[in-house]
Amino acid sequence: MSFVIVACGLAAWWATARLDGPSSASGATPATAGAGGSATRRDQDDLEQDDDAPAAPVTDGWYEATVVAVQDGDSFVVRRADGRQTTIRIAGIDAPERNQPYADPSRRALRALLERRPLRIRAGKVDRYGREVSEVDAGGDVALAQIEAGLAWHFTRYAREQRPGQRAAYAGAEQRARAARLGLWQDAQPQAPWLFRDQQRASAAPPASR
Repeated sequence: MSFVIVACGLAAWWATARLDGPSSASGATPATAGAGGSATRRDQDDLEQDDDAPAAPVTDGWYEATVVAVQDGDSFVVRRADGRQTTIRIAGIDAPERNQPYADPSRRALRALLERRPLRIRAGKVDRYGREVSEVDAGGDVALAQIEAGLAWHFTRYAREQRPGQRAAYAGAEQRARAARLGLWQDAQPQAPWLFRDQQRASAAPPASR
C-alpha cells in the first residue's frame, strides 16, 4: 500500500511539472507593451510616422467613440464606450507636420469635424506606435473631407490598401482641391509631409565618418 501511494504521488508531481514548464518554476512572465506607451512615443517623435514597419491587422469592425484630443490633421485620441482611450491615425491621408505651413488650420479643421457628433471608427491595422490606422465617419468620411478642404494629401503610398471606389474618390478630391487652390494648395509648391519628414531625418542624422 505504501508503494502505491508513493508511486501515485510521483506520477502527480511529474504531470504537474510537465504542465507548468520551466517558466512557471522560475516565476517569469513575458513583458508586454501598452498602447499608451506607443502613443507617447508618437508624440515625442513625429519624424518617424511613415509606418513602413509591418502592422498588425484589426478585424473588430466599426465601433463608436468620442474625441478626447486632436494631435494634428490626421491623428487624434478617442474614448471608447468601455472607457478605454485609443490613438487613431486616419487611414488614406497625410496632413502637414507641426512645423509645416497649414499644420494648424489642418488640425483645427479636423477638430471641427470630429466634435460634431459621436464618431464611428473602423480600424484596419495597428501601426508600430500602437495607433489604430482607421477609417473615420462623423456623418461623412473625415479623411475625404480633409482632402477636399485642401488640408491633407491623399497618402498614395498606401492607396493599394483602399477599396477601389475610395481610392478614386480621394484621388479626385485632391485633384479638385489643387485646381481650386484650396488650403495648402495656395502655395506654389507645398511640400508633402513624407518629404518633410525625410528631410528632417536627413538633417538630424550624424555625419558619415571619413
